[in-house]
Amino acid sequence: MFGKHEGFHGRSFGPAHIGLLLVTLGLTGLAVYLTRKCKQKTIRRLYIGACCFLVVSEIIKWTWDGMVLKRIDFASTLPMYICSITMFVIPLALLCKGSVRQAALGHIATLNIIGAVAGVVFSTVILKFPFFHLNVINSFLYHAVLLFVGITAWTSKLYRPTVKDLGLFFLPCLVMAIPVIACDMRFGWDYMFLNKGFDTPFSILSRVLPQPVYIMVMLLGYYAVTVALFYIPTIVRAVRHRARPIATPESLWVEESNAATEEIVAEKANADCRQE
Repeated sequence: MFGKHEGFHGRSFGPAHIGLLLVTLGLTGLAVYLTRKCKQKTIRRLYIGACCFLVVSEIIKWTWDGMVLKRIDFASTLPMYICSITMFVIPLALLCKGSVRQAALGHIATLNIIGAVAGVVFSTVILKFPFFHLNVINSFLYHAVLLFVGITAWTSKLYRPTVKDLGLFFLPCLVMAIPVIACDMRFGWDYMFLNKGFDTPFSILSRVLPQPVYIMVMLLGYYAVTVALFYIPTIVRAVRHRARPIATPESLWVEESNAATEEIVAEKANADCRQE
């Protein structure tokens, strides 16, 4: 029920996985609800705390693997996932201005949320360790913090999307993809699922597509899904909110014609009154 130890594969979407998924989403929802009225200054402080937690979480993972498991699996423990990007861009969102800040916040509010959800829904750590293993709890807490940071970027209005963000939000992912692709190809790793998509539905694509095409499809897929889920709905709402009746030449002509007709009728009525 609680999964199996390393060397044996547990079952995705089993009782343990579903339980952790529900707890993660529940805790995240509660945290968002409790901070829904916080000012942006408070949210920024929470971001600092979240960034510290993410860094400490990485250190704990490496320390545990090195001291307890007596080995560090570089194929899965390096901060080179889509989820890991947030740890690097939170300082940029807090300290920088202009396009750099907007790119960082754009990632946090969009692709970060997708990565956080994917990290708990398609969790691979649950396949390797028992339910109460430190790596399992650490992983789900890590993704819960990512999800909290991403959602509060919207609820606090810390992130206000612009048209330029259609390009800016994806820059952190592209920057991360450069070393990821190099390491995946050199060592056979699968960070960002850009190699084979092991233990995920992406493995189906990797089996039928050439490697360069698979990488391009994955990156374009990340971009397209993010735009479809976040930016298109935002643009539609903005257009509807700002929409106003626009006077066309035809409508102006009709209004002028109606005004002229009313003026003629009024003059005729006045003339009839004078004759009487």
